[in-house]
Amino acid sequence: MKDFRLIVLFAVGFAVLPWFTHSGVLLNALMMALFACLMSQSWNILGGFGGQSGKNASNTLFGVPSVPGQP
Repeated sequence: MKDFRLIVLFAVGFAVLPWFTHSGVLLNALMMALFACLMSQSWNILGGFGGQSGKNASNTLFGVPSVPGQP
């Protein structure tokens, strides 16, 4: 229940943010940060269903092990 309250607080905070600031640059930066979070979570879900191990960046991104002999 505590996690749900934090999520609601976060959503309400972002919903009322345009009333407190009129800076388009700040709003654009925050929306791009939220979009990056959304994309990272979607990649996390797709990688989990696809069986990506995520041991290291080279194996996850390119499928090539960074240490010779590592599966």
